Amino acid sequence: MMNLDHSELSSEASDLPSLAQDESPELLECCRRTIHMHAKNNPMMVCGECKKIIKVFDDEKSYKNYQRFCLSRHRRFLATNFAGQHVITFKNYDSYSA
Repeated sequence: MMNLDHSELSSEASDLPSLAQDESPELLECCRRTIHMHAKNNPMMVCGECKKIIKVFDDEKSYKNYQRFCLSRHRRFLATNFAGQHVITFKNYDSYSA
């Protein structure tokens, strides 16, 4: 799942393949609460309600590098900005499909 306008990617990232979309194109409310509660002390967390893995990035370079990594693993993810931070959520680590 990916909720990022192609124009938001830097020119070096513009050659990435088309971006996967999951069932929800927006950050779920339960994930928002989890981020508010835990992101200050932990950049990676699991939402207690929907069980999605949440990664929070302070810098854009790491955020974009992780998007490339997720795409290379064919992982369905959501990439968005929330509360002044870059956020990526996904369901689990087993979603690799060649």
